[in-house]
Amino acid sequence: MQDLNKKIQLAIILILITSFSLFLLGIYPLFLKIKTTSEQLLEVRQETNFLKAKSMEASTLKEKIEQLNPDLLKVQGVFTSETPIEFFQFLENLAKESNVLFDVSLNPQTSKKEEIFPFLNIQLSFQGSFSNCLKFLQQLEASPYLIEIQNFTLQRIGEEELKTTKEEEKKLSMGDAKANLLIKVFSK
Repeated sequence: MQDLNKKIQLAIILILITSFSLFLLGIYPLFLKIKTTSEQLLEVRQETNFLKAKSMEASTLKEKIEQLNPDLLKVQGVFTSETPIEFFQFLENLAKESNVLFDVSLNPQTSKKEEIFPFLNIQLSFQGSFSNCLKFLQQLEASPYLIEIQNFTLQRIGEEELKTTKEEEKKLSMGDAKANLLIKVFSK
């Protein structure tokens, strides 16, 4: 009987050793592989969700850009071009509408600090009745161009100025206004 008990104990020990070996060699590596695969799957899901979110952001950004495109074109129209022919034509038309005599010239750019946008310094001299000069200034201020006033002087035309006037200035009378304006016109 002892022999049978020993055989049963030996069989149980062999079954336990075989089960433990089978677990270590077969089942445990399978669990490790399942664990690493599930971690990789979780990373792929997170990356997929991140990419979906970025894709949605890109599509909403594209829609916003399409909505803002007309406004961006308007902003570009605020700046003059490098050669300000259109701006000078605008000034001539404005002077005719306001019924003032005017002269325009470009000043060299005397900027000491770095400017974000390129600009042109323009010297305007105009003469006419006080109300016409104000009308010219108001229309210049309401113009579609981006302008910054640097210097402005306004004076009343007296008798002595009338004596030394040019031929086209003969239309002026005493009490009219003479203005000088230095403006900075931003360009593309």
